[in-house]
Amino acid sequence: MVMFSLEELKKWQDKMFKEGRITDWKADHERGLDATNNRTRRAIMGVIGFEKSFDDIKKEFKLSEAMAKYHMDVLEQALFVEKEMRNDKPYYKLTPRGAGFCDHISCLYRVEEL
Repeated sequence: MVMFSLEELKKWQDKMFKEGRITDWKADHERGLDATNNRTRRAIMGVIGFEKSFDDIKKEFKLSEAMAKYHMDVLEQALFVEKEMRNDKPYYKLTPRGAGFCDHISCLYRVEEL
């Protein structure tokens, strides 16, 4: 379980507003619902934890490059995950929003159940 302090949550939220990534609450809510309405994306959030590479996610869920990119883009646009590039390879971690969702909704699925 990934935990964030109230200070970290506020800092992240302020950053999202300043960057213009949250401007319309209704559209933001719809993006979140769309992202979490998919069982694979919920499961991906459940295994990311503090950090997971794109290649590890793709391999663990037996996803094609295109499908893995699609799912991660949806989660990133909904502000559930953040991408960090290292040595030209993407790594993902849960945001406070993503961690909060996983804390309240079961994100844990066995890959075989998907």
